[in-house]
Amino acid sequence: MQESSNNPDKHAESGTQSSIDVATIIPHLIQNLQSDNTNLHIPALRQLLGIVIDGIIQLYLESKDLVLKYELKPILNKFAGNVEKNENFVLSTTILHVIEVRNGNDDKIILAGAATESIILTIFSPDDKISKSGSKALEKLISENEIIRNSLMTTGFIQTV
Repeated sequence: MQESSNNPDKHAESGTQSSIDVATIIPHLIQNLQSDNTNLHIPALRQLLGIVIDGIIQLYLESKDLVLKYELKPILNKFAGNVEKNENFVLSTTILHVIEVRNGNDDKIILAGAATESIILTIFSPDDKISKSGSKALEKLISENEIIRNSLMTTGFIQTV
């Protein structure tokens, strides 16, 4: 059986892809994400996450162009908007997070907010051990890092807790 060039496992084995490969793979992934066949969504999201995280699209301009050219945000928002903790939600919000951190504002307060976002989510975990772990991690960050502290005060998080 012949392997498809769009196989996520093949991508993981190679470690990198050229920008030419990405230019041909992305439209295929977009097509899969827009498909009514839900079995195509998770593999496409996983491969897209790999592409976004890898060094292939690390440059600001390349990533920005990718997002604009293929209208990734509206496509990913389709999955992120369905606020259920499932694989589609996790993968799409992670992709959006990576894109936003790389292409967003360089303001340290805003970047610090992105750094603490996942820790804050763990604080609200129904699992007491995970919640306490998140609280301790955030407490340590706040005490050690003035930028993190200022970010949380600016966003109003510290006033709420």
